[in-house]
Amino acid sequence: MTVATLEPCTEEPSAGKKHAPECLKLSLPTPQCALPHSARGQNTAERLRGFQDVIDGLQYNHTKKTYFDVSKNRPLCDILATAQAMLKDARPIKCVEAVFLALLLTTGMTELDRFPVGFKTRVQGRVFRHIVLVVRHRPTGLFGALGLSRRATLMYKGLTYSSMSSIIAHFRDSYKACWHEVLKIRIGTPVEHSLNATRQVCWRKCRVCLLNTTWEAAEVCFDNFAACAASIKI
Repeated sequence: MTVATLEPCTEEPSAGKKHAPECLKLSLPTPQCALPHSARGQNTAERLRGFQDVIDGLQYNHTKKTYFDVSKNRPLCDILATAQAMLKDARPIKCVEAVFLALLLTTGMTELDRFPVGFKTRVQGRVFRHIVLVVRHRPTGLFGALGLSRRATLMYKGLTYSSMSSIIAHFRDSYKACWHEVLKIRIGTPVEHSLNATRQVCWRKCRVCLLNTTWEAAEVCFDNFAACAASIKI
């Protein structure tokens, strides 16, 4: 039985790196909405809570209209530029834009490994997809998450989880509480800390299908992937 699949990243760098000139102009934003103050003595967990407050402040977009470019198949610097526009315009967003913003806000916090984690779920015959940014604090080994959802239980998680499997299990339980069956979980490789990176994010590297995998086997896969993700070639 195949427990997990390591997929080749489909988000390959575009030929000619035509986006690079714009990327070089990026800098930390001066947003319309308030950013949390980085006071002396504020620890990583407190900063992450403050960043989540910024994401929450934009509010969830309950309409079908999309205000920003949500394409993930482009250079990281383009994605961060979109996140800057979110802060400037302060329009409602959904889960993908929230992950873009979380990447911008945490860039430079090199004590964090940042993993995009996607969920495919089903309820009453309808299939849903969701994504969050899971972070690992290297000094302590603790995990947390940033994101946005219609449901408060499917977004922010404090920096309190001891492993990748434990934080994903909490999301799984949250889905069960709202009658969703989790079909697949995908984890990308850690996102680099650079405002000007022209490389694309690897959004999906480890894929686990829960329809033919026990949860115990999936947990081993999640933790093994998190342990060696930094060395996996994308």
